[in-house]
Amino acid sequence: MPQSFFDVSGQVSQFDSASGLGQIRTASGETYRFHCIEINDDSRSIAIGAQVTCDIWPILGGYEAINIATANK
Repeated sequence: MPQSFFDVSGQVSQFDSASGLGQIRTASGETYRFHCIEINDDSRSIAIGAQVTCDIWPILGGYEAINIATANK
């Protein structure tokens, strides 16, 4: 995996509004964690099953989704 960001699309497979933590699964099966502050509509909430696009960035020894946008906007 490259050490710089790359774009992916996928589906929100988990989201806990109380903690603000979630997970995005790509069509090829990779999963990436995210925090609600990365949802770029400022709502800090997203529906499980939402189709999204995002950037993947190396953070704290792993990869996380950032700059998350719903695909239908």
